[in-house]
Amino acid sequence: MLIVHLNIAIMRIRVKNGIVAKQQPENRVVVEFTPLVAGEYDAQLIDLEFVEITKPDGKAAFLSQERFASLIAAGELLVLKK
Repeated sequence: MLIVHLNIAIMRIRVKNGIVAKQQPENRVVVEFTPLVAGEYDAQLIDLEFVEITKPDGKAAFLSQERFASLIAAGELLVLKK
């Protein structure tokens, strides 16, 4: 039997001002970015490394856990509910 252990926290967030996020969570040589305009988004913390944010068009954007925490500390991002 294969047991997969996932650490996923689901939340709703509010971006106060526009920010830029990664299009993919991996650390690659070429990194592509995507904008997150001010507004509310569904998000989930996956394996304590990246926060996956679902954009209105259904595409995903990613922030590292460190960047996510720094945006909260700066007041640029709010966690509305978990």
